[in-house]
Amino acid sequence: MRLIDADAEIARIEEEIMKLTKAIERWQARKLEGSTIYDIDAKIQELQNNRTNCRVEIRTLRNYKTAFDVEKVIHELQNLRMDIFEKVRKGYPTETIEDYFNCGEMVGKNNAYRDAIEIVKRGGRDEK
Repeated sequence: MRLIDADAEIARIEEEIMKLTKAIERWQARKLEGSTIYDIDAKIQELQNNRTNCRVEIRTLRNYKTAFDVEKVIHELQNLRMDIFEKVRKGYPTETIEDYFNCGEMVGKNNAYRDAIEIVKRGGRDEK
């Protein structure tokens, strides 16, 4: 399976639609210059068909399902994060829990799971 960035692809297609719209306007302006109407109308129709196909492609991309179940992934990551707390609770006396969490490994794991959950929630986009 190949994964794509649907948002980036939609943006690229929307840019193509803008270019096609401008090209249609240029070809429509040529009708006034006395060019062969049939050739111009055929070109305009071709450009309009391409623009319609681009819009269909955008609708298709927006309807694609995510390649994974976001809620399930988040749930699994939260479970892994909770496993850290559970290991500490079961394996260490209360007075050493703080010391244990101050060690780099547990803090690093906890932060990694927290960050992974946030990345999944935002769909892998660079937003914060």
